[in-house]
Amino acid sequence: MDVFIIIAYLLMFAGLVGTLLPLIPGTPLILVGAIVYGIATDFAVIDGWVIALLALICVGAELLEYVAGAIGAKKYGASKAGVYGAIIGGLVGIFTLGPIGILIGPIVGAVAGELLAGAGGAKAVRAGFGAIIGAVGAVVLKFIAGLVMIVIVLIQIW
Repeated sequence: MDVFIIIAYLLMFAGLVGTLLPLIPGTPLILVGAIVYGIATDFAVIDGWVIALLALICVGAELLEYVAGAIGAKKYGASKAGVYGAIIGGLVGIFTLGPIGILIGPIVGAVAGELLAGAGGAKAVRAGFGAIIGAVGAVVLKFIAGLVMIVIVLIQIW
């Protein structure tokens, strides 16, 4: 087996693990693994359409991760301030705390947004809890997206 194909498989496996761990860029690694496989096989098996589909899934999963905290906060009764706080918290979190900030930032942002808007502590905590639920939901959906990406690649290979 060609060394590049082995590297491609390792990248995709690491990417699947990365969908569950905030420090590893999951779906982008799966996409890179598929591209490496395509290059190694002169795109005979994995063509441009497959790469485009995988890229679309990758971008969708990454975007979902950024907005999931806000969606969860909204579902749990956050006001616009709490929702915007969750979005801003996610962005600030990713830049200040790295990948773990995408999980912590929306929670802090939702609570802070509600408190700054004058909501009581109970409503702020409820919004923060919603952000947690959204963030966990995003991890589950991102893992599923990673599995779908790998299944697409495997179907093309076999």
